[in-house]
Amino acid sequence: MKRILGAIIALLLIIGIIYYNSYFSVRTFDIDGFVFTSDNVTNNLVNGKDSSSGKVDYSKIRYDQTLYTGRNKYFIGEKRKIAVNLDYPVVSKDNKTLLLLSNKGKLIDDKFDRTSMYANTLVSDNKLFNENDYERADNINYLFIELDNTIIINLSKIEIKVLNREYDIPVNSFISFSEESLRYYYMINNRYVYKEIGGLDDDANISIDKKKFTYIEFLEKLGLFVEEKEEVTKPTPTPTPTITPQEKPKQEEEVVVKEEKE
Repeated sequence: MKRILGAIIALLLIIGIIYYNSYFSVRTFDIDGFVFTSDNVTNNLVNGKDSSSGKVDYSKIRYDQTLYTGRNKYFIGEKRKIAVNLDYPVVSKDNKTLLLLSNKGKLIDDKFDRTSMYANTLVSDNKLFNENDYERADNINYLFIELDNTIIINLSKIEIKVLNREYDIPVNSFISFSEESLRYYYMINNRYVYKEIGGLDDDANISIDKKKFTYIEFLEKLGLFVEEKEEVTKPTPTPTPTITPQEKPKQEEEVVVKEEKE
């Protein structure tokens, strides 16, 4: 009996090890491009890494390459498996198309309204397409993708003017906005470059899709900044004293003292 039980346990362990080391096909890619293999895009943008240390981990994919799942993660590669972070979209080689692999995150339209993101859809030229037939999924014009980790991807070029300086943020850059600055990665020659823009305040202007805002107005539109309004403390009115009519004092009774006659 003990031998049988030991054999069953050993068999279960072998099956578990085989399953743990197995990978299952999820899909194939229909574009050549890049997938992100870690979360350091967000870490670098939030923490403000400079261009020398702000490394981004991503890997090339080719058309018809397979995406695998195993160990509750996702991978590419036939022999050597490379982890893929599905929180980030696949970026096409020409940087014109994004393939969304996750339902996490939001699409932000030209009215700054948010719509839930859908996996296996394509975003290109401010439009959302179904991946299976390349038909438009709706008639909405989108300006941004808001990832679940708060990073914003601009779907149109952003122009910024601050003092005597002008900046252009290319399409499909990964951006982290704050009240007085922003940090972003943009693609050039198939690699990501890190940049920062500081000194952003009410005098800074930002334009996207022919819409112009002050920088603070823009953050408010995105819902990333709420201007604190000073609370006006109303003076507490001094209560008016209630005058209680006083009782009239009783008049002293006149005491007549009769003098005794001697």
